[in-house]
Amino acid sequence: MPELPILRRLFDYVAALHEKWEYYRALFGHGAERIAVMNRRAGHLFWHLHWAMHDRVILAIARLLDGRGSAKAPNLSLANAITEIDADDSQKTELRARLEGFRNRYASLLSQRHKRIAHTDRAVALDEQEIEGASRAEIQSAIDYIDSLYAAICLAHDGSGAHFERFHRQEAEYEAGVLKAILDRGNTRLDAERRERRERFIAITGARDLRQDFDPGEECLARLERQRQ
Repeated sequence: MPELPILRRLFDYVAALHEKWEYYRALFGHGAERIAVMNRRAGHLFWHLHWAMHDRVILAIARLLDGRGSAKAPNLSLANAITEIDADDSQKTELRARLEGFRNRYASLLSQRHKRIAHTDRAVALDEQEIEGASRAEIQSAIDYIDSLYAAICLAHDGSGAHFERFHRQEAEYEAGVLKAILDRGNTRLDAERRERRERFIAITGARDLRQDFDPGEECLARLERQRQ
């Protein structure tokens, strides 16, 4: 790993981007069955979690693509890394061209950050303007490009290069699988408790043809028990 401080810290940031992305993929990109289990009883909660994790990834990508910032407040960005490395002008010019091409190619991701995540663009908020969404394939492609550009910057600096494994993929898959198992068992238990309450309700009231989603709840059952006594 290069000794230049900005490159060492950027390595940490790119690694953290991989971690965020792998956990998002494990939860929301694994398949319909896992999504169905999460939505069974906590769909609204997981909807919020989905967008929080999704937007954190886009924000991390956009920060790495930020410009140099100001003299008083420089950014930790790939643009500043290109400026600070020990390389000749032609190499830096080529790296800057690659970075600019990347920004143009993934302009939709940057628009998500600028107009929806970091700021609330009036036209977008009022549905007067649409911004293109970001697919999982596009986000993965952007991360792969960041990996390759960071490696090229390191190579130009001292010939060291860099390689990012699929950080945390096994951990993310394992932990998402554990969460699914917990939710599965919880849903099974809650289903059994609901069936028992419905049976008690029928025994007390003699009611039939209950709606499939009907759950009388313990409070209702206790009230009916008191009324029957």
